[in-house]
Amino acid sequence: MEIINRSISVEELKEIFTELGDYKRIRKLTIDKQKEGLAGNLFEELSEYARAKSDEEKIDALCDIFVFTANTMPHTDHKIKNKDKFMYPMVVYDKDPKEIPLARIAGGVVLILREEAEIIRMNLLETCLKAMYNLGYDPVKAMKETIKEISSRKGHWDDKIKKFVKDPGVYSEKELEDVSLCVEYDEKKNKFLVTDIEGRYQWYVDKWYKADYKSCKLHG
Repeated sequence: MEIINRSISVEELKEIFTELGDYKRIRKLTIDKQKEGLAGNLFEELSEYARAKSDEEKIDALCDIFVFTANTMPHTDHKIKNKDKFMYPMVVYDKDPKEIPLARIAGGVVLILREEAEIIRMNLLETCLKAMYNLGYDPVKAMKETIKEISSRKGHWDDKIKKFVKDPGVYSEKELEDVSLCVEYDEKKNKFLVTDIEGRYQWYVDKWYKADYKSCKLHG
């Protein structure tokens, strides 16, 4: 792996928080709502990390933990001023990078569920970013890919399960092969036009962007 003295600047963090703020604003996701569903969402992602069969699946889980945590912070709310109080450059460089134990990430999750302090949440974000780096990925690029993916989805907040529920959609045409006779991509709408087997019905299915974590891999 390429060893670089990688420090994530406050400006880079601000950019990530701003993009997440845009994501929340469009979907009308408030800090209070995000806090209500935080425990369930974080433990779900920890489970996905523990069961991951590849480094890319681990990166995906780490990015999601970052998103769910950051979305409960004032840094991702455009209406709140003086949001930079606890922001600091995050050093993720390690001369001998080793995979960060799941227990350390889980410990950070449990801590933020017990404590409301913003600095504790920032510490968990830093742990996630360092874990990405130690797996051999550029953390900032990985986060940008995640935000691009979640921003491609539409849906609604479900108060019962305290989670954002995605509208039906697919990443590629192959996912629709078993339910249709014909699939055409409508570039203007960014949707697939699906025709059923008997040719009597047509409907649109959203096309989601798939995060390209391979492009975030550090070389060497």
